[in-house]
Amino acid sequence: ASAGEAFAHHYLGFRRVWKEMPNLDKVIKDPDNAPVPDDTKIDALYAVAVGLAAKVDKKTAEPILMHYAPRLPDEYHICLVEDVKARWVDKDGKPEIEKTKTWAQWTAKYGHLFAA
Repeated sequence: ASAGEAFAHHYLGFRRVWKEMPNLDKVIKDPDNAPVPDDTKIDALYAVAVGLAAKVDKKTAEPILMHYAPRLPDEYHICLVEDVKARWVDKDGKPEIEKTKTWAQWTAKYGHLFAA
């Protein structure tokens, strides 16, 4: 019974976070107007950061990194960027994002967050 109870707790927690998250595809389509989870919803903020990081590619980097990520609290903004750098790598393990125009724009505008 305890395994079922543990699963139920995890599932209910997942559903709660899921309800607090914006639709990630809609975030990419309209990053300036898509909702951002409340600052007190740290689990939803983390889920959004990780979820969006998984969706970054050449087409989505600009709307995610330049428009939506800056609307997140700084620690989740950086979490998203660090996750992108770790996930989107070339065959040598180098971050693909660093080869894009978006990366140059992001570092010029928000690179100071890494030093904070």
